[in-house]
Amino acid sequence: AQDEIGTLVTGIDDMMHTINHYIIRQYRLDAANKTIQLQMLQAQINPHFLYNTLSFINWKCVRAGQEDVSDIINQLAMFYRTCLNMGNQFIYVRTEIANIEAYINIQLRLHDNNFCVEYDLDEELLNCRMLSFVLQPLIENAILHGIDKRRDADRKLILVLRRENEKLVFYVRDNGPGLTKEKAAWLTARDLTEKFGASSKGYGIRNVQERIALQHGEGYGIRLGSWPGGGCEAVLVLPLLE
Repeated sequence: AQDEIGTLVTGIDDMMHTINHYIIRQYRLDAANKTIQLQMLQAQINPHFLYNTLSFINWKCVRAGQEDVSDIINQLAMFYRTCLNMGNQFIYVRTEIANIEAYINIQLRLHDNNFCVEYDLDEELLNCRMLSFVLQPLIENAILHGIDKRRDADRKLILVLRRENEKLVFYVRDNGPGLTKEKAAWLTARDLTEKFGASSKGYGIRNVQERIALQHGEGYGIRLGSWPGGGCEAVLVLPLLE
């Protein structure tokens, strides 16, 4: 009906659909949060054992004059300490960056320092908060599918952090061959799921995208792009939490 009662019924119906949507979204968010917290807590059953063991190995390396091995052990300890984050979902940006630096330093050692790294970070954003452990899969993807596939020695990885329209935006760039045969595609959040499907390839990126979507909703997440001349860029957009 087009009268006042019909308009009222239609409005109530629309309102119920909206409420149901948010109830389902909150349920999925709570379930995902509990799963992630459980996984983190399981990983921390006895973290002191891991740290103490690494510390002992580090001490033995120092005694033996193995400074390079000692350094990579320290980086590994830093990586896991910041990665576990006491089971908390949110972390300071500076701590996430420290985690990434430790991971990159380990990769540099494993790659015999055959690529260079540039950091272009807005230091005013380091005290903001963000979802924990969302950058590492992007860095890993850039190294495995970008830098490692470049034939010459001019391999480069760049991490940029900017504030844009009250959003926290990370850019992870590499100068590898790019994403697709056409090397000129931009993939959105929906494209990521369609591209990687249920395969193990890209699991980390899909996991990050799902966490961001559940926590922050639309307007945030990851997109991937590449260009005809080669190179790939992953853009990570998060809300600005000061």
